[in-house]
Amino acid sequence: MFSMGNFSPSSRLFWAWTLTLFAAAAVWPIEVWAQTLGDVICSANQNLAPFAHIYSGIAYIVAAILAIKGVMLLVKHASGNESQVVKAVAHLVGAGALGALPFFVSELQASLHIAVGAGGGACKSGNSGGKAADLSTMITQFVQNIYNPMFSLVSGISYIVGLFLIVRGLIKGAKTGSDPREAAPHAVAANLVVGAILVSIGGMLPTMMQTLFGSPTPSSSAQQFAISYTSNLAGAGVDASGAASTIAAILQFVQIIGVIGFLRGWLILRKAVEGGGQATVPQGLSHIIGGTMAINIVGMLTLIDTTFGTGILQSAQSTGGQ
Repeated sequence: MFSMGNFSPSSRLFWAWTLTLFAAAAVWPIEVWAQTLGDVICSANQNLAPFAHIYSGIAYIVAAILAIKGVMLLVKHASGNESQVVKAVAHLVGAGALGALPFFVSELQASLHIAVGAGGGACKSGNSGGKAADLSTMITQFVQNIYNPMFSLVSGISYIVGLFLIVRGLIKGAKTGSDPREAAPHAVAANLVVGAILVSIGGMLPTMMQTLFGSPTPSSSAQQFAISYTSNLAGAGVDASGAASTIAAILQFVQIIGVIGFLRGWLILRKAVEGGGQATVPQGLSHIIGGTMAINIVGMLTLIDTTFGTGILQSAQSTGGQ
């Protein structure tokens, strides 16, 4: 059963501030009249923006508390009762990092050589296109409406979660010398590294694309590939625009699932390294690699076609690439 009694006093204070400020942000929404599901997603994404400032505020408050406690530990050490140097230094270092959170995040990114990038771009829902005449048109309009908003929302969530993990990692590190289980080096490192990656998910995704496919961008857009594939398959004089739109919508939906899986993979990896629950490193890597492949679904289909020698997509590859 979940209970706040399972957490240490500093953790309870951190979570209390987080939940309080979350409630404050939730009842102070940005006024946007939503006309479609894409508009709803964009509205939710815009309301995530204050959380960056909320976590900065939490970091500054916790930094002040840790600094005061660190000084008190040094005073206690100077009195000669018992050695408190390790605890005091850990508290003061943690306070310094939390007090300069934006600078610390940028330095952490630079140390890990992570390309800075938020990803997602400006959140703008696609045109609903009016009343759908058939099921394929309905599917196409639905995916087009949520495609860009979903990428923006996942990017926003990734940034907030990454910032949370960095703050959490610093608080864990500040417990060095007082709570060996909470301040385990692998737990601290897992939170800091994965947090830095999630804050820079827009820069990390091209890195994974470059690692797997040799290019930081997808080999071709879903619409471009679908048009080339259907036109080559149907032949000259045949209107295949409906089939192309449906295929493009399916491929774009796979890309949406891919970016969600990519984010989830890093969270699973962090949990596995930290040692919580049933999460394992192979599970996390499977989500990360599988998510990257799904985002570049056109490149994956082409690779599979070439590997097995089916030749079904060869004409589409030659005319649909960038």
